[in-house]
Amino acid sequence: MDVHPKKKIEVIVEAPMVRRVLEIIQEHGGTGATVMPILRGQGHSGHWSDKDGSSGTEMQMVMVIIGPRRADVIRDAVYAALTDYRGMIMLSDVDVIRNEHF
Repeated sequence: MDVHPKKKIEVIVEAPMVRRVLEIIQEHGGTGATVMPILRGQGHSGHWSDKDGSSGTEMQMVMVIIGPRRADVIRDAVYAALTDYRGMIMLSDVDVIRNEHF
């Protein structure tokens, strides 16, 4: 079976910024993304959670798999857009089977 190298970008961000992250992905050639809720975590400023979704601190994860050149551009654009918001950007190497989907 052939596999094809790609990059996976995972962005954990405050829910109001998810739409902007998805716009950036699309603007730079991303054809799809997955958005997932994040229930709790901890970081530099301590623990956080949003058990009932009413605290206004809802965090979500946007995941996209894309070619390496476009991944660097998307990473930089998302980073620039999120400088005033909580969150993190992770980039990792992945292999995909269906190259035409990414």
